[in-house]
Amino acid sequence: MACASKAMAQTARTTSLNRKGDISLHFSNNNLHIRCDSFEPSQAHSILALVGSYRDVCPHIFVDVQGVKEMDAAVAAHFKSSQMKTQLRPRQLIFMGKRGFELAVDGNLVLIPKKPDHAKKHHCCGKCAHCRCGRHTEP
Repeated sequence: MACASKAMAQTARTTSLNRKGDISLHFSNNNLHIRCDSFEPSQAHSILALVGSYRDVCPHIFVDVQGVKEMDAAVAAHFKSSQMKTQLRPRQLIFMGKRGFELAVDGNLVLIPKKPDHAKKHHCCGKCAHCRCGRHTEP
């Protein structure tokens, strides 16, 4: 069964797995994307359950932990040891955010997205009404 068809079986494109809304998931390009705002035992268990369910049908599973402020070392250690039991290929699980280093085992990828530099995106022609670069000239 393709990952995309499993996604269609979901009640919505994005699904919240707990009452706090700490975990959400969606499918994109046959990959499972999981986002969590906290990493407590219940979230770790939910993520491991999802990984176990979709490991055979999704080429990559992304776990976005950029919103996690604090992480308990015992929960991270338990997640790492449990991750080894899922028979998941290490390169199949990809973490996003600096906290991913605390959860990754040997072979997992950790992506650190670049923060956008708004100063580089502004290309002033000198005619902006509210220009921040100071090149605005009065007519």
